[in-house]
Amino acid sequence: MTQSIRGKSAERAVPTEEDRGTDVRLVHEENAQNPKLPARPDDDLSREADSADRATPETIAALDQDIKQAQDQLTTLKAEDKRVRSELVEFGSRPLLSELRADVARLQKEKEEILAGLASLGEDESAMSPEEQQAVEKEWKYWQRQAHGRRRICNELWERCSEVVPEDMTREELKVRLRWTALGRESLGLEGPLA
Repeated sequence: MTQSIRGKSAERAVPTEEDRGTDVRLVHEENAQNPKLPARPDDDLSREADSADRATPETIAALDQDIKQAQDQLTTLKAEDKRVRSELVEFGSRPLLSELRADVARLQKEKEEILAGLASLGEDESAMSPEEQQAVEKEWKYWQRQAHGRRRICNELWERCSEVVPEDMTREELKVRLRWTALGRESLGLEGPLA
């Protein structure tokens, strides 16, 4: 059944056509006994054996070319996937047209409410009548005259105080000294506590 080929140091067995047929039958029987293994027709096994024998440089080059094309296609698809995902994120961050319309409607309503409130303020009867406005202006003039008179009295008083102050003391120094005097027990040349 087996032919022997003599080499330099060892003897190797090369299967013959008859042995190959026996091997195929054994595999077929194992597949029938073990239902987990897929059953293959004899043609498929012989094709696989033939294709393994035909692993020529042309087929290897063709397989390398197929692998290179698949890798290029994978790179292109990954770049496209990245671009599409970024577009999806961008579109997800934009507001929807329905949301924009709802916001515009809400803002229009707020604007109308504010304008209505402003219009009612202009028509409000609680605004001052001309008589009330004249009364306020009259009172304002009264208090302006009071302030002017008090300012004049204060200036005259300072003029008189500065007449009795030593010549080397300025008006500002006198103000400072009077403030300290009002806080403490000292006075301008008077003895005893301030009453």
